[in-house]
Amino acid sequence: MASLHVRRRLWQVLLLLAVFATLAALVPAPELGRLARPAKEAGRLFSPDRDGDLVRDDVGRMIRQDYSGVSHAALMQVARSWQKLATLADAKPDQQFAAGNRLTRAFDCAYSPGVLARSRMGPQDMYAAIARIRDALFDTPARRAALKKAEAGRGERPWEHDNAPCDFDPAAMAG
Repeated sequence: MASLHVRRRLWQVLLLLAVFATLAALVPAPELGRLARPAKEAGRLFSPDRDGDLVRDDVGRMIRQDYSGVSHAALMQVARSWQKLATLADAKPDQQFAAGNRLTRAFDCAYSPGVLARSRMGPQDMYAAIARIRDALFDTPARRAALKKAEAGRGERPWEHDNAPCDFDPAAMAG
């Protein structure tokens, strides 16, 4: 009797292995990762940053594809600062204010004469690039609401400006 039970269990295990093997053959490996991701990422404002550049991967990819050199560096600084500010929607006002100041520095950097000259972009071109990044970063109501809430955290205090706004040396970079 025990051997019949063992055989039955063995067949069940083999059947399960066959089902998993069939699924693995039908669904490519990257798709399996995407299927498992939503539960892990539930509740996150921004999807994980797999390439480590501190910007949502799709936005970072867009910036890399469309801009290079000093314009790429300046726009990545803007995207990182904006994304960081939005993630601080529920943080203390001082943290929101500090993140807002980093964003102001990033804007000052992007519009600085050195960045505009080396990237061969005019202020309107830079404005259009920044608006495109904003639209890509804040493409859902939840993300727009988080940004609005974080920006409101500064109260009436104005953002601070800096004489050396870039996190990099524009003069040392190619256009």
